[in-house]
Amino acid sequence: MSTSCNNRYDFKKRGQHFVWLLIGLTIGLALVYVGLKIIWNPTDKDSQPRVKDYAFVDPHGQLIVTDAITMNWYVDEINSAEIIARMKATYTRMNTLRDQIYISLPVIAQERKKMTGIKDATKSNPLPSYLTNKQSNTLIGQLGRGKHKQAIETWSQTTAAEVVDRGNKFASSYEQIQRVSKNLNELNVLYQNQAADLKALSPPQIGVHLFWTSCWRSMLEVIFFSVFGVLANLLVNSAMYVRSNEFRPSERYVAFTKLIYAPILSMVLVLGVMFGWLDFGSYEVRVFSLPLIAFILGYFSRRVVTLFDRFGTRVLGAAEKSIEAGPAAIAKRRKQLLKEQMSVTYPGSLSELRAEAIALAAPTVRNIVIEKESAS
Repeated sequence: MSTSCNNRYDFKKRGQHFVWLLIGLTIGLALVYVGLKIIWNPTDKDSQPRVKDYAFVDPHGQLIVTDAITMNWYVDEINSAEIIARMKATYTRMNTLRDQIYISLPVIAQERKKMTGIKDATKSNPLPSYLTNKQSNTLIGQLGRGKHKQAIETWSQTTAAEVVDRGNKFASSYEQIQRVSKNLNELNVLYQNQAADLKALSPPQIGVHLFWTSCWRSMLEVIFFSVFGVLANLLVNSAMYVRSNEFRPSERYVAFTKLIYAPILSMVLVLGVMFGWLDFGSYEVRVFSLPLIAFILGYFSRRVVTLFDRFGTRVLGAAEKSIEAGPAAIAKRRKQLLKEQMSVTYPGSLSELRAEAIALAAPTVRNIVIEKESAS
């Protein structure tokens, strides 16, 4: 009986020491994490994501997304979809306004302003126009280059602008003149709205100031928070077992192994999410939610092992089917993918054409080689 009591007392003491060890590890890891954050400031411009890394608004007001995957990784998908839809509608409206201006300008340029005291024009004294051809061409050129503010300045210097200012409704082209004046001002406002919406597609500032967001530094977040999750789980369970006198010293080695395999498996699963091999359903994963995901993966490290076993089985199963199908099936699938990619790619300039050619050349050649090898 006394031996059993002594063993329980010894186990409890070991359990208490283990809990204190976990507390010390947690505090030490937290200090290392904070120290690294001080050395590698998350707000460092070199590592801070910016909206221009994946999207911009061209001079005509059109949203150009250069890297949809990166934008989706940094910005909430639902909010970004709403903003993009609004920006597309705004750009459509801007094109309509520009088309109306292009139609109205020649009409205004053809009308001559009736001067007081002059009924008919003469060779020596021709009637001036509300808008000269030079001014009309300048306006068209400025709008074509997306110079909306300059177009407004050019318009304000014309006689036609005075018609609107003075409310001279006797001009036969008054409605055309009024439309141009209104459309130019609306174009300028809409372009400013596009710039504001583009800014709304920026990564959330709270995440930028708290977490690392570059590719390899975000993996540090995964490692640290998965270990934090493991330590939190071990502290909860160890304290509970010590209190109920059920602590078994042999379980400590299981705990120590968790501190090793949990961050490794968490990194692999996060990479799987990044490459689109798996997801978390309605729980959207962004770069700023990686610490939360990593903590959960670390806390439930045993279930992560089971999940990873299923994940590995599916991947290896797909590889086995690929081996059975042979390289011909792989070449056929890649050929179809390249065909779809080329069908949706429309280079807008010679430099873009050259860049697309370079990007598609290597996979095309590889696919041809695979086809030749499989046929031989």
